[in-house]
Amino acid sequence: MKKVIMFILSLFSLLYVLNLFYNALFNDKPLNPVTTTILIGVVIGVVYILISDYLKKKQEKE
Repeated sequence: MKKVIMFILSLFSLLYVLNLFYNALFNDKPLNPVTTTILIGVVIGVVYILISDYLKKKQEKE
């Protein structure tokens, strides 16, 4: 259950950061370093969740 909640929060954070990037590219609103830090954290979180679930399923099969 914890993984599902973390995945949902990461997904919403990713959508928020993508919205900020869209505004930066097309509406000329500048990005700040905090946005970049949030994006890096979100990407690391999503990748961690996906890899940990994949490895856990792989270990259960063996």
